[in-house]
Amino acid sequence: EVGLVGDEGMLGVSLLLGVEVAPLHALVQARLARWLLMTGDRAHSDAFHVTHEVLAFMLGVRRVGVTKAATALQDGGLIRYRRGDVTILDRVGLEAAACGCYAADKASYTRIMD
Repeated sequence: EVGLVGDEGMLGVSLLLGVEVAPLHALVQARLARWLLMTGDRAHSDAFHVTHEVLAFMLGVRRVGVTKAATALQDGGLIRYRRGDVTILDRVGLEAAACGCYAADKASYTRIMD
């Protein structure tokens, strides 16, 4: 991960120079479910500490967006989020809520590491 750019940001100096199509490709990660699953994988735990501020920064969204998304996941019984402590309660359900790229990334990682 090199950097995060939100709607209010820009990527590359070519934008300042008026170039309409840049020779760069940027991927913006803005999916909370995917991020939580990937963090759980790397932490080897379904429980970890991460604040709204850090999640907002990592996902490139405002804190209110994190609150809304985390509340929806919590109301669905997928996670428990309290004062920065996140617990994944239903991994299968959270995977279903995440974009298909989580499964693809996990399969690639497994294939490469085996």
